Amino acid sequence: MTDLKGELSEWFGGPIGHVHMRPDAVGSEHHHAEDVRFSIDGFLRYLERFSGAQTYSVIDTDHPYTGLLYRDISATLTPESLPAIREEVSAAHLARIRELQSRPELNGHVYSGIEVDIVSPGGELLVTDDVLSQLDLVICSLHYTFYSKATDLRSRTERLTTAELVSAYMHAVSNLHVDVLGHPTRDIGRSNKDSAYLSEWLPLIDLMKQKGTAYELNFAHFASLREVPDFDKALITQAALRGVHFFLGLDFHNASEFGLKTSGSVITPENADQAFSAHTEKVHLQFLLKLMRVIRLLESLGITPAQVVNSSDIRFKEWLATRISA
Repeated sequence: MTDLKGELSEWFGGPIGHVHMRPDAVGSEHHHAEDVRFSIDGFLRYLERFSGAQTYSVIDTDHPYTGLLYRDISATLTPESLPAIREEVSAAHLARIRELQSRPELNGHVYSGIEVDIVSPGGELLVTDDVLSQLDLVICSLHYTFYSKATDLRSRTERLTTAELVSAYMHAVSNLHVDVLGHPTRDIGRSNKDSAYLSEWLPLIDLMKQKGTAYELNFAHFASLREVPDFDKALITQAALRGVHFFLGLDFHNASEFGLKTSGSVITPENADQAFSAHTEKVHLQFLLKLMRVIRLLESLGITPAQVVNSSDIRFKEWLATRISA
């Protein structure tokens, strides 16, 4: 989005991060209107139309199990089935990487990546290190539903304690392939946030600084909240004070989050113009309002674009170079 004017371009001058896209035009047979997805090509078309830029890029960071055509692996996920499922989703994501690599026209426009689940207290990830090592960017996140099934946490009535969550995060970011910790506070209960002492999180923040791991500023999470909890604000502020890098992630899964309403299961270059033609200005306005609301939050916390690794192409490439050489 390098041609956007003013402050928006200062934040979004680099690759757009954490967008969930289909690698092709194949859609789910059980889609709903609110589940319309972008194909990778369709999203590039959206960036072109939205920004008016000739140079733009996106980081392909879908869940690895999307390659299984939305088969609900969580339905059969247990500690016993985890090893086999891990191999299956790893193979599916490797096939996705190979598909992207087979398309030279995407070079410079699409970075290969993943949002991979943390599935054990020891920070084990749902995808093998061999596959993760072949990606440009790895976001690791804890999604409570997956984690609880993979660890059999369902036998407990309470959610993860702060100590358990922070420990799992610290193990995960110690993986040399992990570049970004995704939405760190999203999947802890509000009661845990209210009772969590900031000091319990500081060892994680210090480890992220040491490892060069970026802290995701998750737009979908912040935009969904009427008011961002004080704990979230305090943790972001501490991360900034301690020199941790930040990563801007949209975490948008479907077209409705961009203000688009369209039929079909996937937006492709072929149907993109039809999808965008209705209420184009309104579409752009809804998206812009979401972006600006979160930007205002970050500004109120003293965060600047210079602290965000994907706010410009140069910053992103320089940061990736430090990750590769680390």
